[in-house]
Amino acid sequence: MSKTFKGGISNPLNLKAAEFKYEVEEELSDVIDVEYEEYGEKKSYPEKKLLISTLNGGSYLRNEFVVTVILYDALKHYRKGEMISADLRFRAGKDNDGNYRQHVYAENIYTLNDYRQICEAESFYNGSVSKKDEPTD
Repeated sequence: MSKTFKGGISNPLNLKAAEFKYEVEEELSDVIDVEYEEYGEKKSYPEKKLLISTLNGGSYLRNEFVVTVILYDALKHYRKGEMISADLRFRAGKDNDGNYRQHVYAENIYTLNDYRQICEAESFYNGSVSKKDEPTD
């Protein structure tokens, strides 16, 4: 759920929904354009792969995922060791050989820096609103 503030500031995290439970291990690929056809027109979207791990447990108990990120999330640069909040989606599909493969997609990715900037923008907005509401002498 997205919360919109007057003046165009949008808070996609709704601040309480952010759970920073993944760590970026490395970017596995550069951004590529994936083409698809929609209503007879060829279109494309950016995509790249990341290796992420869970933050719980020791180094041997961590779950690791190779995730595909698309659209705006694919255009961002992720640093090794950066903590992120993400929604993981799991799908199974057949490959060209007819074998099933597990596909993991990461959506709604936010870094701690994104979170901090949203908090600052919300504080700035709330401060400016309260100053406008105060009566002037």
